[in-house]
Order: sequence, then structure tokens, then C-alpha cells
Amino acid sequence: FQAAPVGLAVVDADLRCLRCNDFFAKINGLPTLAHLGRTMRELLPDLAAEVEPRLRAVLETGCPQEGLRVTAITPNAPGMRRTFIENVTPLPGRGGKIGGLLIGIQEITVLDEAEAALRESDRTLRASQQLSPECFVILLAVRDAGGEVVDFIWEYANPAAERIVRAGPLAGRRMRDVFPESHDHAQMVP
Repeated sequence: FQAAPVGLAVVDADLRCLRCNDFFAKINGLPTLAHLGRTMRELLPDLAAEVEPRLRAVLETGCPQEGLRVTAITPNAPGMRRTFIENVTPLPGRGGKIGGLLIGIQEITVLDEAEAALRESDRTLRASQQLSPECFVILLAVRDAGGEVVDFIWEYANPAAERIVRAGPLAGRRMRDVFPESHDHAQMVP
């Protein structure tokens, strides 16, 4: 529990922290012992409105929730928006009822920022390709059982390429279907 490379906490049915590891405490910016006996609302008042309903839903249904995204400013890094993935697992209690929850949390801020940068880069690339007067296509080679290329599938074709081909949208289509004679061309497949 203590050595886990993610933040872990056990809370009771009233969402009071019974136990947490140092990783969890560090994320929240409070000492480990300061968590014990306090509710999530007391520990993280700014996040309570977002997090408490998720936790209560697991308490009510008994169904774990995985991959919950939480974006927040925490006491550990004031002024910095951080992104976390939270997993919540119900823990058995007395009489078949749910006695509490195991909360696992991992920071993914760097990954989230990298994904945002990649989306922006992809958006810029697509915009430049869509507006380019030059033909641009991405073809996927289709191979037979022996590894020989027998056809191509358009993964992408910009509007300039589609105008020249004059066969409508090309993405997902086989070259042989659009240009049946292309396979017989001596230099096309090689």
C-alpha cells in the first residue's frame, strides 16, 4: 500500500479517510496523518462538488469506476491545473453492504499536455493539407499471404488529390476498385 507508485486511500461510507499512502498525501499537499478522519470535502473543498458524486455512486451501486478524469488545482501546486485519473473500488463491509472505498489516483498532467499538443499539431497538419493545392495521400499497402504487395488502401487523401482522381472520397477505398487498370501498370505496385 505504502510503496505503490500511485496515490491510494481507503475511505469509509461517510467518505472519511481511514488510510492513505504518502503518494496520495503528496498529491493533496497535506501530511499523511492530516488526512485521517477527515472527509474528502474537508481535505479538498474545491474538488468536492466534482468528486463526491462519483464516490457516492460507487457506494450506492457497488460498481467500481475506472479511468475517471479529474482536472484541478491542488494545494500541492497552487495556480497549476493538474490532471489525474481516478479509480474507485467498493470495499465489502458488514452484512453484505459496502463498507468503504479504495481510491487510486495517478497524475497524468504531462500526458494530458502532450496529448493536447499532439491534437493541435494534427489540427494544424490537417488544415494545411486540406488547403494545399498539392496532392497529398497516405496509402496503406495490402499484402498477400506471402508478403507481396497486391493493392493499396487510401488512408488519407486531401481535397486536391480527390479533385484529380474524380472518384469521390478516397479514404478507406482500395486503389484497385478506383483504378482497376492500376494493378496492370508495370511501375504502380513496385
